[in-house]
Amino acid sequence: MVKLNSDGTVNVFTGAVDIGGGQKATMAMIAAEELGVPLETVSVTSADTEVTLDTGGTWGSRQTISGGTGIKLAATDAKRQVFEIAAKELKTGAENLELRNANIYPRGSDKGIPITEVLKKAPATITGRGTGSVPQGVVTYCFAADFVEVEVDTLNGKVRVCQISGGPRCGQSHQLVGYGESD
Repeated sequence: MVKLNSDGTVNVFTGAVDIGGGQKATMAMIAAEELGVPLETVSVTSADTEVTLDTGGTWGSRQTISGGTGIKLAATDAKRQVFEIAAKELKTGAENLELRNANIYPRGSDKGIPITEVLKKAPATITGRGTGSVPQGVVTYCFAADFVEVEVDTLNGKVRVCQISGGPRCGQSHQLVGYGESD
């Protein structure tokens, strides 16, 4: 769920548990990108059973594809609602609008209105909803193996690492840095 506040801040609600892999940061980035707002305006509430649903396990970067899809769809839904209000103000169809730098513009125009102006005209808090799941046929793995070749001097006990080969590969990292992923 993605909630847009009248001051332009965004609250993201996800059941994804952040276990050190940057799940909260990933969800914030997905929402910020879809909504065209600065990342620092997005806060994430995760794994709070009072306000979020169970999204399943966090293993194998699964939440990026399943939870991330849900957040993207929720942000798209919230943006659609904002565009319906903004279309009246900008005297154009909602399908002709785009959101960038926290402003709403008719496509191809540099004359827009701040999202905060539109949000203050909303009859209620804008809340977008979306559900994501791992696509059928996609498998996420939660295990890895690393191999280390060493030489041990049996006289003095000195160990020298000759070669390290890791099993996991992160591919394209979804984080600003690949923290927590091995490559």
